[in-house]
Formats: sequence, C-alpha cells, structure tokens
Amino acid sequence: MWTSSRSSGNLTIEHPCSAATVPSEIDTSRIKIKILQHYGMEHLGERLAMLKMHHIHLRSLDVDSTSEWYVRILGATITGRIQGLGGAETVRLDLGGLLVNLTGQAEDETLPGGSSEYHLGLEHFGLLSENIEIDMALLEEKDVKILMPITTLANGTKISYFEAPDHVRIELVQPVS
Repeated sequence: MWTSSRSSGNLTIEHPCSAATVPSEIDTSRIKIKILQHYGMEHLGERLAMLKMHHIHLRSLDVDSTSEWYVRILGATITGRIQGLGGAETVRLDLGGLLVNLTGQAEDETLPGGSSEYHLGLEHFGLLSENIEIDMALLEEKDVKILMPITTLANGTKISYFEAPDHVRIELVQPVS
C-alpha cells in the first residue's frame, strides 16, 4: 500500500494514487494524511479515516406504535418519514442525538422475530443515564419489561437492561462520576 525510498537526504512516499518527496526529517505520517486528504481518499490510508456513529436501524411490524413507544417512553422525537427499501415505511427518530431509523416490513418480506436474550451479533445498544435509579423507576412505572435490575460493575458504573418493542434490548449506563 504505502512505499518509501530515501535518496540524497529526501524521502519519497508513494501510494497507488499519489507520491510526494520531502526532506527526511519531516513526520511522514502527516504527509500521508495530507496526500489522501488532497485526493479526498482518507479511507485509503493504512486504517479507515475516523468513523463516527451515524444511526442505528431497527425493524418493526408496526412502525407507528413502535415509534410512538420511543417518543412516549424514551423521549424520542419523530424527525421524518421516508419510504425505505422495498417500499417499507421508515420513521426517523432523534433519541438524545442518536438517529434511529425504524423500518416496517415490506410487503414481500417475512422477517424472523427479534430477541432480547443474549445472542451473537448486535445484542443491544446503550443509553447514557445521569440517574439510573430515577430512570429505571420511571420505566417500571410505565410497565416497561425490565431484563436486568440495576447492577454495579467493579469500576462503580451502574447498568441495567430493559426491553423495547420487537424484543429490542436496551441498556442504561450511569458511568462513575
């Protein structure tokens, strides 16, 4: 991927899309990044460019009642509705700054049921809580199924799990302050 060669006190850095010759004493990692940025190809470096969470995507048999649950129970805001792949309706939610896409089942699809049990693959997502005791009490008052009561980890962080519609497992996390 990256190659380099030295001659006459200079260093030549080559990548399949570009090359640069610089004095040997220059930090070459910055040069590599600059070359890739110039070509809009940061993703071609030795590792991916900084990735950031964009969204989570949930599937539901009833996007209207499920999206309303996220609004009523977790304080999400519906930000839009679009037609998803296969013609299925997608409701977009803002859940504390996290984009949640909630898509129904397309007419020609038969989706297997979800599971809030421990399993391989994406098992749950976590939400930050400033006071897990109050948040869990509010969830219990709203008859939300609690999967694991508040548990304190060895480092003092408190966690708990509850179930959302379609058997989605959600964790509340209260880090040590």
